[in-house]
Amino acid sequence: MAASSCPPLNFFCRISSTIMEHPNLGDCGHLFDITKIDQGYKCPSDQMPVTSDRCLPLPDLAKKIANWKSAADDALSNHLEQLKIAEGAATSSSNKNSCLSKKYVDDLKSNMRICNAHQDDVHALILTTPDTFVSGSKDTTIKTWNTQGEALQTLEPGYKSRGYESWVTAMTNLRDGYFASGTRDGNVVVWNPEGQEYLSLRYNPALGAQNSYVCKDRNKSRINCITENYFDENENTFFTGTPKYIQLWNADNGRLLKHWKAHENDWVYCIEPLKNDEILVVVGSIMEIWSHIHDNAIQATPLIRENPKDFKRAQRPHISAIARIHDSPNLVSSALFDGSVKVVDLAAQKIPISYREHTGRVWSVIELSPHLIASSADDKTIKLWDLRQRASIATLRDNIGRVSCLLKINEEQFISASCPDDISQSSQRANIDFWPLKIFHCNSSNTPPSSGGGI
Repeated sequence: MAASSCPPLNFFCRISSTIMEHPNLGDCGHLFDITKIDQGYKCPSDQMPVTSDRCLPLPDLAKKIANWKSAADDALSNHLEQLKIAEGAATSSSNKNSCLSKKYVDDLKSNMRICNAHQDDVHALILTTPDTFVSGSKDTTIKTWNTQGEALQTLEPGYKSRGYESWVTAMTNLRDGYFASGTRDGNVVVWNPEGQEYLSLRYNPALGAQNSYVCKDRNKSRINCITENYFDENENTFFTGTPKYIQLWNADNGRLLKHWKAHENDWVYCIEPLKNDEILVVVGSIMEIWSHIHDNAIQATPLIRENPKDFKRAQRPHISAIARIHDSPNLVSSALFDGSVKVVDLAAQKIPISYREHTGRVWSVIELSPHLIASSADDKTIKLWDLRQRASIATLRDNIGRVSCLLKINEEQFISASCPDDISQSSQRANIDFWPLKIFHCNSSNTPPSSGGGI
């Protein structure tokens, strides 16, 4: 890079978020040794061109690295702070003593617990206002809570619950404080900000399609995911994902606008709008970008492909959840049933970061800050990942069973939902736990970045 006070945004590595540890070309950070440059070389992390006019002579580079390590380079620290990728970097020398050991963080207990919040697994958590969140459960109920942990309301849908078939399976926020919920048997309700039913609809696949399904009858209409169509400026719409199909609905009148066949049998687990005519789609163990969705000429670009080598005890590596990294819009984190957490680069169409520490299916992944994500799994743990590191920075074990959902509720805390594996044999039901966030930012920001940031 040119010898300016801080690297230009376009050439600062958004993946490792670090200056390289040593002046070698392979360690990403875009402050490369001018003597190591080969003509036409590109950064291995994000494929940006690496040329001599973007690099420093070795003495200047060494000085730059030394200044960064001591947090004395104010310009670079300010740049990192603006990008929100290294909270507290400018003052890390002064707060080192206030940060806690990894063992302490791993043994951390939740700040607060709502015991028996639901009678069975929680399948969805959404934040509806800065002070209110909603939980939807396998016990068929939907409840609202304030962020102090007080129960506010149990919502009453107009459809008749059929118990086991009417699990609440998905929820999403909509415009103007409205939100939507979906069930295992195909019911979708749009709720107003007061928690009253605004409209309801029922998804019923065509009989011919139902006959071709290879799944239980009660799952053939299952609403696996609901996502607001953020980019539709003309109509208030949302997507649903079901076995084999994707649907687009009008949230004002409940009308089905479009539907697309996604697979011959697999389920659609996640949908994320990328622009008005482009969505990110997860079908079974496959992640794809669908372009030109409204032109009836869909172009599918694969990002994650299913590999039989990844099967674990006959468990396919289904992708159960995804979360955007908002300060790096090309990055999407994903939770997989093979126990892994993967970060996908949409632009480069590759997986630059892959973690595998969970010992059970991973159910949820969320962004906590621009470089910090959390995941939860069957193994009763929540793991926190600094995307600049090769391994997790914390493992939270104070959970009563499978941790099915995570939700960031403000800059101070996030929540999780867990439930005993064999609920019929347990005196406890589903709990909701509140976890502090500042401690993890501190633990993360003062951990020396590893070369390549886990790439």
